[in-house]
Amino acid sequence: MNQVEDPNSINSIFDAISYSKGAAVIRMLKAVIGSDTFHSGLAAYLDAHKFQNANTNDLWKAWGAAAAGAGVGLGLGVSAANEDSPAASSSSGDNVTAVAVARPSIPPLDVAAVMDTWTRQPGFPLVTVTVNASRTGYVATQSRFFASPAAAKAAGKDGEQQAWNIPLTFVAQSRRSNAMPGFWRWFGCGRGGGTGCVPSTSSSGEHVWMARGPVSGDWGGKSVGWIKANAGQIGPYRVTYDDVTWGLLADQLRRNPNALSPTDRAGLLDDAFELARASRVGLTLPLNLTRYLPREKDYLPWSAALKGLDFLGNLLRSRPTYGAFCSYLMAVVAPAVRRVGWRNGGPHLERYLRIKLFNSALKCDFEPAKAGVLRDFRRWMRGGVKLPADARGLVYTEGVRAGGRREWERVRVALGKTHSPSEEARLRVALAATERPWLLRRVLGMALDQKEIRRQDAVGVICAVARNPVGEALAWEFLQEHWEQLKGLYGALSFELGTLLKCVIGAHAGSSAFRLNAVKTFFEGRDAAAASAALAQALEQAEANVDFLQRHEAELGAWLRAAVRKPRPSTRSKSL
Repeated sequence: MNQVEDPNSINSIFDAISYSKGAAVIRMLKAVIGSDTFHSGLAAYLDAHKFQNANTNDLWKAWGAAAAGAGVGLGLGVSAANEDSPAASSSSGDNVTAVAVARPSIPPLDVAAVMDTWTRQPGFPLVTVTVNASRTGYVATQSRFFASPAAAKAAGKDGEQQAWNIPLTFVAQSRRSNAMPGFWRWFGCGRGGGTGCVPSTSSSGEHVWMARGPVSGDWGGKSVGWIKANAGQIGPYRVTYDDVTWGLLADQLRRNPNALSPTDRAGLLDDAFELARASRVGLTLPLNLTRYLPREKDYLPWSAALKGLDFLGNLLRSRPTYGAFCSYLMAVVAPAVRRVGWRNGGPHLERYLRIKLFNSALKCDFEPAKAGVLRDFRRWMRGGVKLPADARGLVYTEGVRAGGRREWERVRVALGKTHSPSEEARLRVALAATERPWLLRRVLGMALDQKEIRRQDAVGVICAVARNPVGEALAWEFLQEHWEQLKGLYGALSFELGTLLKCVIGAHAGSSAFRLNAVKTFFEGRDAAAASAALAQALEQAEANVDFLQRHEAELGAWLRAAVRKPRPSTRSKSL
């Protein structure tokens, strides 16, 4: 929770972190107390405070009262019949189920005590789960998650002392014929603290309510294979495991990925990549997890995997290792690209997946993917063809990237004629995809001409240029030359100026210590107005990326070269 001292502070705290973290912790609470209880508490809060002011504690009290009325306590947040619970459905195969355990005779849920640990301190936790050698029990500890070792060092002892009330859920693989149920635990403490663990048992299992320390448990002498914590990804926290458990999870993905739900597969991939970025695990761990991807068919796991792989690709795109990276990316992406094909139709998640896959393939010039996209662009150039809405952005962008002045001018004319805001957005981004530097300078000039580009749209155009490998240096040069003018246009609007700083600095300085130092030098003594917090975040992220590349580039290159030497699916085929 941030303190507001002046108007710029008001604007700077309303950033993407505030909104995203707020949404995540409220989603977590909904999963804990159940959908019906959540909505009844929210309705009671709105009714009690209509036409009045309210504060955060009023909302917590309303949800707490609703939870008490529903009999929800610590550990009793969901039932097996609750469709919002991560335990509401079972994964097929490999003796895996997920069942939430109801536990009577436990303390009532103090919503304020739980939520204050998430809203009144920065960051979010990392839960480390270690299973014993016999795989009959576990120990879980918590600490603050930092995006890089440098960030952890900067936080010092303050970061080490942070603790949260965490809903810790598991789904586990049984090693016996009877399935091992998933279970629900509260990992935290109530207001007032306390020491030690207070176990409370019932016919359905054990509940542990502990005071900000490690939590441990067992499975009644039963041995498990892999376990996946944060089942259903209900909590905004990261999870890491002992080496054996990570290996068992990787093996399960290769043998039968559907033993885990799509949400949990996505969570594993996302956690692994972010933990590697933070140097909490080796970079080879998430890369090894991606080896199963040719068998993956669901949108969420692909989205998480491509997010991690795109991060690596963006860091490497001007490095010698980029060729090996593209070779490996095509080895895992090509089968999925062929499977979904370049065609119209299908469920909405399949449509989203198609665009993500083709977008990644085109960044590495995968010819079978490029052929179909460019064929549609040429048909659009000739006129009379209406492209599917979900494919237009990719078709325009690739057409301009692969073309020259003629294609760029055709898109610019279309931008001037359309009255659809969504179509305008697609065409603006496409203009910034050209590989002609002189055309990119024209795009940047248009961003400051409100007859060409509206003020509220200009930041997106500049960021699109910055994301273009040919345009990243041009965008940074443009920001320096026009800093005062840009600050005058957006200085009071933290979102716009903050977005501009993050995208331009991230693209230009995120892979080079030399460039990062130049950026720091430029901003020394310069006021970023309401975007001061965004500037600090952009510099911190760029430092983390530079540090990551310095530590891991050699390791990454060796792994990629070894991976692409192994037999892999052919990337040569007819157009899709």
